Amino acid sequence: GLGALTAAVRPTSNLKGTVLCGVLSAATLLTYNGYFLLAGSALVMNVLWASSRRDAARRLGVGAAACALPLAATTDVPPRPSASR
Repeated sequence: GLGALTAAVRPTSNLKGTVLCGVLSAATLLTYNGYFLLAGSALVMNVLWASSRRDAARRLGVGAAACALPLAATTDVPPRPSASR
């Protein structure tokens, strides 16, 4: 959680910090679901530290995708039952 916050406020112009922030936020949520506020605030701070609206939109998309991919990869979806006729 604190690593995600640290990655969120680093003054970098590339998106590596945003991807790191998203992945660390996902790791925070996977560790304990009660940390959702910490993980979400790290992602929001990353967007708010952007230099322009275009950069903020880019950070929002990349950060959300970087957070969603590990969560989706670890979620177990049961198979759909086959309909037998």
